[in-house]
Formats: sequence, structure tokens, C-alpha cells
Amino acid sequence: MNSYQIITQIVGAVASLMVVLSFQIKRPRYTFAVMGVSLGLFAVHYAMLGSACGVMQNTLSLVRNIVIMALPKESRAGKIAKCIILFLFGAAPFIELAVPVLPFSPWDFLVAPATLIGSALFWTSDAKKIRIGQFFLLSPAWLTYAIVFGSVPGIVTECFNMLSVAVSWIRINADAKKKVK
Repeated sequence: MNSYQIITQIVGAVASLMVVLSFQIKRPRYTFAVMGVSLGLFAVHYAMLGSACGVMQNTLSLVRNIVIMALPKESRAGKIAKCIILFLFGAAPFIELAVPVLPFSPWDFLVAPATLIGSALFWTSDAKKIRIGQFFLLSPAWLTYAIVFGSVPGIVTECFNMLSVAVSWIRINADAKKKVK
């Protein structure tokens, strides 16, 4: 592994660490801020790996989080921003195909729709739907993508995300059983 590849993985490792740290924060605004740093670093990481779609998806996720924090969900501006961002999530692979200087991978057609659907679920603020989407769609798609592009931190992050969802389901079920007794 050469020094460029090591630096690339270190940038991703810091992004991955930020994801783990964000799970420890109780205040939503701070969680979004830490996740924003993570998304920015993952965008840089995927740029260094040569994945235009990885850059676009992470950058759009950062913009999505800013919009969610800054604009009321039901406001006209919030609805317009949501539509534009969701459209761009899905359009990313087609943009790559239309702009010959951007690197394209057929795997982009896996991660782009998964991120679009995951983001639509994220906008619902329904924790159950978000967990289901994360566990069965978003994390498996990004895990596959990370494997294909050689992102060790991406692999670790998605395994952590899936494990976190599984643990939350166990805790929720245990709490529900306690209430029944």
C-alpha cells in the first residue's frame, strides 16, 4: 500500500470515527454537526478512491442534513429543497454518464437509489422506518459499494450501522417485554 492509499484510508477512518461518535451524542443538532463532518470526510475519501458517485451521494447527504436542520419540513422551501435533493440522489449515475470526465461505475446504480430511498425515509422522521431502511437497504448497498471501491472505513462504518440497528431492535423489544410484565 503506497502513501496515497494510506492517507485515503486515514481520511475515511476519521470519517468512520465521527459516525461512531455521533451515536454517543444526545442533542440532535450536535449529532447532525458531527455527521456533517463525517459526510464531508467521506466525500473526500471517495474522491480519493475515484468514485464520483460516492462524492455526490455524501455531499448531497450533507446538504440534506443542513436542509433538515435549517428549513421546516412542511415549509414550501423545505418541500422544494427535498424534491431537488432526492432528484439529485437518483440522478447522480446519469449525471456521470452525461459528463464524460466523471468516472462512472455500474455500482453507482446500486448506491444511488438506495441513498435516495434511505433519504426519503430519513425525511419522514419515523425511527422505525429509518432503521428498517438502514438495515435492509442503505447499509447493504453502501457495504457492497465500499467493498468494490476498497474503502476499509466504509466497510467498518456500514457494519457498525447495521450492528447498531440490530442492538436498537433488541433493546426496543426488551423494553416492550418489560412493559408487558
